[in-house]
Amino acid sequence: AVVSTQSTGSMDNSGPMGAVAIVSVALCVYLTYPIMFWIPIETILPFFLEILSPFLSPFSIQYWLRTTFVLVTCFMAIVVPHVELFISLIGAFACTALALIFPPLAYLMLFEGRRLERACCYFILGFGLIGAVSGTFFASKDIVCALMGLPTGGPFPCKAP
Repeated sequence: AVVSTQSTGSMDNSGPMGAVAIVSVALCVYLTYPIMFWIPIETILPFFLEILSPFLSPFSIQYWLRTTFVLVTCFMAIVVPHVELFISLIGAFACTALALIFPPLAYLMLFEGRRLERACCYFILGFGLIGAVSGTFFASKDIVCALMGLPTGGPFPCKAP
């Protein structure tokens, strides 16, 4: 059986349930993607309000900013070849850092902690560093292989078929 990288790629799309699943995922993405920009919009909104408030209402400024963010990211997804590999690269480093590296670092800097707690923090930190380095390495390898036109995936260097 072939396993696809897309969430609905491994399903049998010929039946009605496959179509329902694809439409459900598409609706979920279309309806929630602009909401995901809440924190960036709230961060930069005061700057744009200061500049554009004489011309537009705050709602309009926020609407156009959100629309611009969505259109720019969609444009990047269309233009960048093998965008899924670049997303994998960003996820390998950023998600590992946010989930496994930064929390133990913050705990070690903020609290004294007992010896066992510090040992657990160092273990999680080491595990996160190994995951970040290996994930970044393999994602970078897949990008290089894809740009060279060679098959991607797997732990070994890409080779011509």
